Amino acid sequence: DLSQLPLTYKFLAHDYYGPLSRTEHSLVVINAEFYLFGGINNERVLGDFWKYNEALNKWSEIQVEGTSPSARMRHAADSFADNMLIWGGENESGLLNDIYIYNAFLESWRAIEVSGTLVPSARKNLCVGLFKNQVFLYGGITEAGFSDELWKFEIGSQTYELISKGEKGSPGPLADHYCKLEQNSGSIKFYVM
Repeated sequence: DLSQLPLTYKFLAHDYYGPLSRTEHSLVVINAEFYLFGGINNERVLGDFWKYNEALNKWSEIQVEGTSPSARMRHAADSFADNMLIWGGENESGLLNDIYIYNAFLESWRAIEVSGTLVPSARKNLCVGLFKNQVFLYGGITEAGFSDELWKFEIGSQTYELISKGEKGSPGPLADHYCKLEQNSGSIKFYVM
């Protein structure tokens, strides 16, 4: 109770079951439940996957079928409908540029294959937006440094398109930023902050 001074604390549960404390992870909402993946804890890169149900005040570790993403941190994630998408990030081997989708209804992961040779370089600390079968990603840190690239990936055709790079009026090279997709009157707007 913040109105009571001095502040006092009481234990709500002594046998707490939930994820380890961490940073550099992802957290998205699907059907009013929170989904947490990866991150780093005490110099150990994590690949665990958890779901939190606020109504029940309960964490559950998710063991799923399919090809799960490797342990990683500083990746980008977003959700749309029953799906959570994870893009890139970093693990002990270095930077990544892979894509995974988790479907909460089917309770399974799948790796998304890419067709063609046009692919964004591996990166961390980028932002991603998912809308239906389209994925937009912006910025991040590559081996060459900070990026100002805006990419679009079509899940159906499994192809990338470089929308912009070095454009005047763009947000410029960014990392650790936030982005959001919004649909208005049939058009998609992609906000970068």
